[in-house]
Amino acid sequence: SSYAGMAPNPADHSLAIGMDSFADCLNAQHGSVSRKRRKGSATTSVKEQAVYTNNSQSQLDAQLSQWKRIMLLVVAITVHNIPEGLAVGVSFGAIGTTESATFEAARNLAIGIGIQNFPEGLAVSLPLHAAGFSLGKSFWYGQLSGMVEPIFGVLGAVAVSVATIILPYA
Repeated sequence: SSYAGMAPNPADHSLAIGMDSFADCLNAQHGSVSRKRRKGSATTSVKEQAVYTNNSQSQLDAQLSQWKRIMLLVVAITVHNIPEGLAVGVSFGAIGTTESATFEAARNLAIGIGIQNFPEGLAVSLPLHAAGFSLGKSFWYGQLSGMVEPIFGVLGAVAVSVATIILPYA
């Protein structure tokens, strides 16, 4: 029988028969954990199985913790890119409103933010690749985390245009 998705209780002797298939499933999916069998023993004891299951659970907990840290980093960098996009959009939207609001100033800000986005994209891509994503997928997700910048850049430019009309003396 299949025990995938269930958390077996090692103290429950009724599950002892199916524990080998559960353990083999975990082993196949999440790497190998060494376990020792006694000579002549066809099945492991409940105590040995409990140790094996605890080791497998520890591995699963470690992988889940690693995945949570990676996702937190991806979300943090994506959210961090929102105000950067707004800043670039506002600088382009404000061109011509004052003497210091020039195209060159807006372009320089966009280039500066664009240059510092390379290490941010790497900060997203490298942990994903280390976690097992392919090079292409990890690169794609690194690029995707920066796609909020042009979207919010357009919104920032539109916001400046609308605010200038609404508040002509601001």
